[in-house]
Amino acid sequence: MTTIDYKLFLKEILPFEDYLFYKPLAQDEVAELEASISNVLPQYYKEFLLHFGIYQDLIYGLFANKEEWIEQNGYLYEAEQNYVMIGDNGGEDFWLLRTDDVQDRKIYNWVDDEIEETGFTFDDFLARCLNNLKDDSFIQLHNNEKVLRAHLSVSTNQESELIDSLGIELIENWVEDVPNFEDMRDYLKDQQISIYTINAKLNDSLISIKKECNQMTSTTVYTFDYTETLSVLRTNSKMALYKSIVEEQFSYSSFNLFGIYNADYKDGVW
Repeated sequence: MTTIDYKLFLKEILPFEDYLFYKPLAQDEVAELEASISNVLPQYYKEFLLHFGIYQDLIYGLFANKEEWIEQNGYLYEAEQNYVMIGDNGGEDFWLLRTDDVQDRKIYNWVDDEIEETGFTFDDFLARCLNNLKDDSFIQLHNNEKVLRAHLSVSTNQESELIDSLGIELIENWVEDVPNFEDMRDYLKDQQISIYTINAKLNDSLISIKKECNQMTSTTVYTFDYTETLSVLRTNSKMALYKSIVEEQFSYSSFNLFGIYNADYKDGVW
């Protein structure tokens, strides 16, 4: 079986480039993925990652999060060493590719620890992508309306350390965030919790930081979303840097990369 002609595929999607969010991986990043699961990826899939990467929305259902990709394949490897998991159908059916047969480009389902054929191939994924792009009834967001979104939660009583470590630029003063609902106000008062918010900038991206001060436990937790547009992701991405800072310098903190979102997405309010 011949390899997939990605140069031809790139040519075919060129008219729709402004509606396709993707960042190719470098060779060393693909090698890092292989090392993380102690397996060798099929060549056609490695070429896909080198052309389009993990953070992409060409093919819906593929994992669009590196951490999820590694985590799910860790579970798979405990049961099956000759497959790699690449996504799911939105339910409990996970999509697999064979790693022990270079000629096989079929997609397999992993359901209840059983592997079964789906009846379609990775090539079919690409064909479906093209069909959707050419279908006027298929809604596609412009890349200007999309962002790669991460959520940070940092527990620290050293606010200046957090600001300096990440390079946060505060653009106003802290404001107490009082809930609209009386029950919530009473709960916060009983728990001796105070909430404050502030607008700031991080890597030239506007962010809104929430600070939760718990007097009973003497802890302060800062939470906020950080987003990158496609142009920032490709030229000046700080996702990996911020993740390493949060996880290495602040205990009981987390950096969760959610994936590609509508830029107008808003968090819930009280």
